[in-house]
Amino acid sequence: MLETPDLRFFGRSEQLHIAFSGIWQFQQQNGGRLPGNNDKDFQAVLANAKAINSSNKDTEGLFVEELDEKIVSNAALYSQACISPMAAFFGGVIA
Repeated sequence: MLETPDLRFFGRSEQLHIAFSGIWQFQQQNGGRLPGNNDKDFQAVLANAKAINSSNKDTEGLFVEELDEKIVSNAALYSQACISPMAAFFGGVIA
C-alpha cells in the first residue's frame, strides 16, 4: 500500500499514482512532451488514467473505485510547472 502523508486525504496516494501513470503514458505517446495547460491535453491524460484504472481492475493491480477528475486535472495541467526556484527563494526568506 502507498503511504498516506496526511490522513485527511486518505486514498489520495492511489489517485495520484494513477494520474501520474496517465501523464507518463501521455508523455510516451507524444514524443516525451509533458501535457500542456490546456483542455485537449488534459482530456488525453484523463482518458489514459481511466484506461489504466480499468485495466488494473481486471489484472488485480492498483485501482480506485472512482477516479477523481480534479486530482487528475491538477496533476496534468500543472505537470510542466517548475517550483524549485520559488521553493529555494521562500526557503531562504523563511530561514
